[in-house]
Amino acid sequence: MGRVRTVAGILLAVLLFTLGPFPAGPTAPAAHATPPWSAPRWTPAPAWGAPSAAAVRPEANPCTGWNGTTFSLTLSALHPIIDVGSNLSLFATCKLPSAVLATTTITWNWTNLPPGCGTSGGSFIRCRPTLPFTGNVKLTGTPTGPNTTRLGKRTDGVNVSISAAVVVQLGADPRSGAAPLTVNFTASINGGTSPFTIDWLTGDQNIGLGHQWSHTYLAAGTYQVQVWVNDSTTPYAPSQVWYGTFTVNVSAAPTGTGLFGLHGAALWTAVGAVGGVVLLAVLYAISVRHRPPRLPRPERWMVPNAERPGRAPADPGAGDGPRPGGPRPPSR
Repeated sequence: MGRVRTVAGILLAVLLFTLGPFPAGPTAPAAHATPPWSAPRWTPAPAWGAPSAAAVRPEANPCTGWNGTTFSLTLSALHPIIDVGSNLSLFATCKLPSAVLATTTITWNWTNLPPGCGTSGGSFIRCRPTLPFTGNVKLTGTPTGPNTTRLGKRTDGVNVSISAAVVVQLGADPRSGAAPLTVNFTASINGGTSPFTIDWLTGDQNIGLGHQWSHTYLAAGTYQVQVWVNDSTTPYAPSQVWYGTFTVNVSAAPTGTGLFGLHGAALWTAVGAVGGVVLLAVLYAISVRHRPPRLPRPERWMVPNAERPGRAPADPGAGDGPRPGGPRPPSR
């Protein structure tokens, strides 16, 4: 049984020794940090004019008639929370007594408008604020015409919040290295209106979400990473979607340096040889441990010559032969 184990160990050692060549594992790319940087901002051209232009509803009297005797005014904002660069729409709704509706003209006076919206003489303003703003925009309407003295003027306001434009700083560490390359992506956001949604497209048919995440590139190539950042105003201000892009360069996996400076097949050959020797030693130790113990050899003085196993009987006449130092003593 011991011989069988020994032969099996030798064969396995030879097998391990001859394995290869195997490509060595890739070396870890040198660690280097890429400082955050700002990707270009994509903003489509406005379709309605200059950002600071104010649009005025042409009719001077947008009110509706009713059976009451008073003048009512309500100021509303289509989207009161926006970012700088988005459109702000403010409009008034009002009611006049039906008896004076056709002969009444309303004079409008706006106060506390955001920067970039200017002033208007109408009941409707559509503008694009140029600076952050938080406040209460007010509109005063004054009816003029026959039988309008008793109506008086009315003032109403609406709260408007305008955040700074979204600015995103992207980070990728590392941005180059050997495959497989694990890249840590980060996005730092300033401005905008939370919550934010960050979508990543890695360039190798994978997607990611969030401010921080990582992705491993398995194959060599140049990958274009694209990033979209949306804040809470994006559903009604699609032009404010922040977009950025950059590239990640992945090189082919090098042959690398293995254990003790050995490369490729040489490394595996050395590992196979060492593994074979170790395995052979283990098998030999097991075979020796399980071999039955040998009986002690009988001493010569315990067994007469004639009874010693494996020897022919002695000649009675010959005795044990001459002894050194003289003849044999006489028998008694």
